[in-house]
Amino acid sequence: MTKMASIHVSPEYIAIGLGHSIEVVAKKSQERFTYPHVFKQDCNDSEKEIDHALFSPSHQYFAALYSDKVICVWKSGQETGFEKFLEFDVKRRSTSLAFSEDEAVIYVADKSGDLYSCQLEGMFC
Repeated sequence: MTKMASIHVSPEYIAIGLGHSIEVVAKKSQERFTYPHVFKQDCNDSEKEIDHALFSPSHQYFAALYSDKVICVWKSGQETGFEKFLEFDVKRRSTSLAFSEDEAVIYVADKSGDLYSCQLEGMFC
């Protein structure tokens, strides 16, 4: 099965998610940063993929939701692309993410229609 790539754009970066990793390209310098994800061992190889990814409203954060029920959030660095800010597990395989306007909360929706909110500082879900 061919996996679909996803593209996410901010004023400074283009992020391409495909399979196991996300590649971020700086628009000005064309420098590339690759952020691989190590999937949990119990995750079926045919299902290892990025389910959803997005930039926050200010483009300071980038988040990815993986099929092994892991969410990774990166924070923009000065000249280093993005640095991993946090990583956490969710109880159910989720389908989408959204940041609050003030970027203090990330919302996670799962396949059954449940919506969870997680505080980015202090990580409360």
